[in-house]
Amino acid sequence: MKLTQRLSYLSTFLIAIINFIYTLVFSSNWARGAARLGVFFEHAQEVNHLIFRLALYGVILVGLALLFNSHKNRKFYPANYVFSVLSAIMVMIIGVVTIIQVLPLKAEYLTLDPEQLAFVTTINWSKPGVSIFNWGIGISIGLLIAGGFVLFVTAYKFNKHVLRARKEKKHLEVYHEHS
Repeated sequence: MKLTQRLSYLSTFLIAIINFIYTLVFSSNWARGAARLGVFFEHAQEVNHLIFRLALYGVILVGLALLFNSHKNRKFYPANYVFSVLSAIMVMIIGVVTIIQVLPLKAEYLTLDPEQLAFVTTINWSKPGVSIFNWGIGISIGLLIAGGFVLFVTAYKFNKHVLRARKEKKHLEVYHEHS
């Protein structure tokens, strides 16, 4: 379990950082010439701002879980439980929100005028394509899986803690009966 615990937290931190970097490059293909993309660019910026803020919070929360040694501690303390649950829930929320936001934006992107899109992407040293949307979906799936693993480890630690507490209580009861 020690290896699973370490891998779950470190991989969650890694995917959270990758997601954060993804939000930084999300609309870079459309940065110049955005006026030619009209409403789509405005929607893309709204999505980008939302997923950027969430990604930042996700990195911070997972970082706090690591700061409190949730990836190492054999016995969890209250801070480990709090930051583990918060970070797991946050990265899962990020995954869901990104999927919910990026899929309709991809559909809107596919309706853009190909000539306008080719012009805008060319002046941004890019090519038209949907890979940025597909990367977002892939990273989101990674976030959902990573968050699930952190929740699993946290539940396992909590269960172990409860069992240890019951065992100690039982030993104390037996000790007091014989005293």
